[in-house]
Amino acid sequence: MLEPKLRFTYYLNSLNNLSLSYFLRKDRPNLKELYRLPIYTSYRVRSQYKGFLKKRYKQEANVAWRYANALKGNFFNLSLGWLGRYHNPLFRRELRADNVYESLVSEQTYTSHTYSISGRVSHSFDFWRALLSLKGACQWQDYAFLRGQRLVEGRLTSLNLALEWNIRPLQSLTIEGSHRFFKVGMSAGGQQSNRELSFVHKLSCSYAISQKWTVVWKNSFYHNNDKSRPNNLFGDLSLNYYGKGFDLLLSCSNVFNNNSFEIRQITSQAIILQRIELRPRELLLKVSFDL
Repeated sequence: MLEPKLRFTYYLNSLNNLSLSYFLRKDRPNLKELYRLPIYTSYRVRSQYKGFLKKRYKQEANVAWRYANALKGNFFNLSLGWLGRYHNPLFRRELRADNVYESLVSEQTYTSHTYSISGRVSHSFDFWRALLSLKGACQWQDYAFLRGQRLVEGRLTSLNLALEWNIRPLQSLTIEGSHRFFKVGMSAGGQQSNRELSFVHKLSCSYAISQKWTVVWKNSFYHNNDKSRPNNLFGDLSLNYYGKGFDLLLSCSNVFNNNSFEIRQITSQAIILQRIELRPRELLLKVSFDL
């Protein structure tokens, strides 16, 4: 089976390079397909498959530009991508009255295309040994599903932005932080159906009290546009001692004693809500030594 893969890189100068890549891959015929389902559900699942012998394959092409100037502390990259999937099987799915979720493969197939753009720009400063980075990515993915006997086409759109930074104002103090914004939305049949906005903020501080003692504080804050789900604030604190031949660690995890965390994922196949039960606040003393 021939699966070509090509990659070309051209160095414009010592600071810039341009790269192109392409590959084609064929999927082997399957008698069944595996897909994610929640671990705990209130219904049973019944799936029926057929030998799907049509040639399923995908093509992917990418172009990227990278710039790096280490002397001035400037770095930049930009990437454009395309992914095509062909002869994807369509399933008829239904939750029956007897609480059986039925998934039957049909004879129909569809073609999906995914377009993406991503980039990163960063700069390092001599002042406080600081580094500042801004990253972004956007993706458009086509998909299709069966509603009864009717084919419905849709699009899943996602946007991811992130600001990351770290500074070292003192020889003994290091501070790192990140701020992320994620937006995902899906439309089907020309109508907007679901949208998710989420934010994540993280902060980490490390302070060396002396050559042997170090204290570390880490915290993160999660919030979103879904008012039915609570915001979450997490924090961990630790004290480290580095002795001669042994190390000592005293840590307090989950300082704010949050007992649950909820995540909602929107994909082209399902909307998944996960509820994660967390360990309560706890203290840990760890001693390690050389033999």
